[in-house]
Amino acid sequence: MNRVIIIAIGLMFLVGCVKAPFFYPGTEIGMEQEMRNNESAKSITVKKFTDSRSDKEIDKSLKKYPLDTMRVILQNELYSMSCVKAVELKNDSSDQMTTDLFLDLTIRELKWKVPDYKQKVAASAGMGFAFGLIGGLAYSSKKTDVHGFITLHYQIKNSDSVLVKKTIEEMITIQERLMNCDTRKTKARVIGLVYEKAIQKIKKEISAIAETKNMSLKFELFFIG
Repeated sequence: MNRVIIIAIGLMFLVGCVKAPFFYPGTEIGMEQEMRNNESAKSITVKKFTDSRSDKEIDKSLKKYPLDTMRVILQNELYSMSCVKAVELKNDSSDQMTTDLFLDLTIRELKWKVPDYKQKVAASAGMGFAFGLIGGLAYSSKKTDVHGFITLHYQIKNSDSVLVKKTIEEMITIQERLMNCDTRKTKARVIGLVYEKAIQKIKKEISAIAETKNMSLKFELFFIG
């Protein structure tokens, strides 16, 4: 009987074996775009992401290669900005520009972690062994921290020079039931949330660049007038 209880609890941690889609809470993935007739807005080329991760374990949980999905998400997020009129995805390695700005991004880290996960699973099995299935289920229903981590390096340039060159390191923590903390859906969710944090910083840089350019143009027009 005890063996059945332990197996039942173990199966709970294997739920979610079907690969999950990349989760993102912001703009819809695959959103169609139309060229905006805004003379002051900028067009941006997003180069194919460089993958320099040493740990790619998260890829096994996702339906698609995450960096391809992440680039489309970034495209949609940038296009949602009023200061951006078009976003072009570039798949080759050349730096030839056909837009106002060029964004080059390298993903260095993208992973999830549950602190002391093996010990928590063992404790859950122990509770099931000692107190039966109900005891094991009760312990597995407790909330635990799930961390998402991302490290990326990016640079933004125009036809003349590099305007921004920065590295972003972000971490996010969500609470999930122990029985669900290791599912592929949870992993996809936590890395999507931490990626959203990183994107917001890139968007702020784009806004600052656009604002600086607009101010310079207004300054020139003032003296010409």
